[in-house]
Amino acid sequence: MRTCLFCGSTAKVTLEHALSKPILRHVAMSGPQIAETLRVEPGRDSVHRQWSTTVRNLWKRKAYCARCNNGWMQAMDEDVSPLIGPMINGHPTILSVEDKHALATWVTKMSLVFESLYGDRVVPDSVYRAFHASREPIGAESIHLARYEGPEHIFHARRVIRVPDATTGDVVRVEAVLMTIIIGQLITQTTLPAEHRELITVSHA
Repeated sequence: MRTCLFCGSTAKVTLEHALSKPILRHVAMSGPQIAETLRVEPGRDSVHRQWSTTVRNLWKRKAYCARCNNGWMQAMDEDVSPLIGPMINGHPTILSVEDKHALATWVTKMSLVFESLYGDRVVPDSVYRAFHASREPIGAESIHLARYEGPEHIFHARRVIRVPDATTGDVVRVEAVLMTIIIGQLITQTTLPAEHRELITVSHA
C-alpha cells in the first residue's frame, strides 16, 4: 500500500503538482510554456529534456495524502505567494528575517517534492517525515535565492552528489542532491541530504 511521503499516512494519495496554483499565478501563462529538466551525475551521461506544456500538465505525482496536499502544503504556498510574486517577475525585493525563514522553509518543501518525482529518489523517507514534523529548513543545508537573467521559463536541475572511493573510483556513498529550480526570473537552490540529518529550528529573534 502506498503511503504519504510526508506524514506516513496510508490514506489515499492525491495528485500533487510540484508547482501549485498559488505559485504559478505569478507566471505569465498566455500560452504553452517551455519547461526543462537537467539531470547530472558525475561519471554518467547528463540527461536534458525540453518541451512545451501548459500549467496543469507541469510536473506532478501521486505521493502525498489529501490532508497534506490540500492542508499545510497548500497553506505554505499561499503564505509565500505574495513574497515570491515580485521575484518571479524580476522585481527587487527586500526580505525581513521572517520572510527569509518562510522562503527557506518553502524552498525545502518544494525541493523535496521535486525529488519525489524521480524513480531513483535518494532522499530517504525519514527526511520527509522529519520535515513534516518540524516544518523547518534542514539544518546545515544552504538555501540560495537569485535573479535569473535569461528568457523566462520554468526549469529544474537535479544533481546527485556521489562520493567515490579514492583508490577504486567506485561510489561508496550518496551524499546529497543539489536541486536548482527556476520559476520565471526566480532561481532557488538547495541541497537535500541522502541520509537523515538533524533538523534545527531557526530562531526569529
